[in-house]
Amino acid sequence: MNEKLVAGIVAAAVISPVCAICILGPAAIGTLLAGTFGWLGDFGPLATLALMIAAGALLYRHFLRRKVQAQSNHRDLDQQR
Repeated sequence: MNEKLVAGIVAAAVISPVCAICILGPAAIGTLLAGTFGWLGDFGPLATLALMIAAGALLYRHFLRRKVQAQSNHRDLDQQR
């Protein structure tokens, strides 16, 4: 097997989770934690997957709501000036 191919596959396997965490932020971290707790709690694969999806969606919604509220507060302050 070509060494450059192996190096590319290993680099992709290491870098892609890091990129996912940077892009998705707290939702990715919450999903990873939920998956870990589901695995350690000896849940079945479907229950663990459902727990991971729910945690990611809730964290994403929470931070999206905070962002929208911050934008509306900023807009209100600009209108008061």
